[in-house]
Amino acid sequence: MPRENRRRGKRKKNDIQEDLDEKEPVKLKELEDEGQPSWIETGHLNETSDPDAPFGLCDPDIKAYFRSVENQLKEWQDLGIEKENVSEEDSNLERRMFFSAALTEMQGKECMLATDPDCAVILERMIYSMDDLARRIFMNNLIGSVVELAKHRFGSHVLETLFELGASTVSRETQGILPTAQALPQFADQPTMSNLVAQFCKEITPTSPALVNEQFASHVLQRLITLLVPSLDFLREKTSFRSKRSAGYKSKQGSLKSVFEAAPDLPDTTRKTPPEFLSLAKEILNCIKEKFSASEIRALAADQVACPTLR
Repeated sequence: MPRENRRRGKRKKNDIQEDLDEKEPVKLKELEDEGQPSWIETGHLNETSDPDAPFGLCDPDIKAYFRSVENQLKEWQDLGIEKENVSEEDSNLERRMFFSAALTEMQGKECMLATDPDCAVILERMIYSMDDLARRIFMNNLIGSVVELAKHRFGSHVLETLFELGASTVSRETQGILPTAQALPQFADQPTMSNLVAQFCKEITPTSPALVNEQFASHVLQRLITLLVPSLDFLREKTSFRSKRSAGYKSKQGSLKSVFEAAPDLPDTTRKTPPEFLSLAKEILNCIKEKFSASEIRALAADQVACPTLR
């Protein structure tokens, strides 16, 4: 039959279905060979993850709860310790029960809350009211996520506050002053603040060259080095570790202080640190020096973000 007289025939529906049935098992088999159930599509988690919420989005009910915690803490911070018609111990007991419930609710959600735009500042407010043991438990739950938190816009603020207030905890530990709850069996194996700082340094040191001129992490790095070397505290009188925008935002949050009895912090000049802290600081410095050449160091010295850290 001449080609021009030929007509394309329609494929039967059964033939099309047979072709589909032949292709589908291949795809399912590939997924099963990778160790995943056939109904799971792989390779999409990183594509859909939110860089602003690396640890997941905070549930609205959880955010509402911590907003109520913040409102109560603000009220107590404005009032101070009530001394009329109630003893100081009874007032603290009520507040500690409330605060303990908030800490329990926070367990396992620390990183998610620290990277939430609404809850991060609430965590900062709570750190001021944490005792030494609570700060250590909170810090221990951040292990493994330190670098990611340091690079985050809000997580970096939480780390800065934790390092700033944790310095007093380290000083008390160095002088043998430990919380009474440390004697309880459930807290016997809880790492000290000094040990936790060393673990944080192990996470940060390999990536410290990249953090020097990182917008948010550079401030965390400055605060960490000052924690390790108390003699650098004088730098706070000349410059603020926080950016102007961060400092302005924090000033709008009102008074940030403990809602419990005021425990006078040791002056910076008398702050004590373990001998190994100096070695940790030198490791960070050496890692940065080995990564950059002399010309690169000079270029970073002129960088608006990196300059304060190098100084």
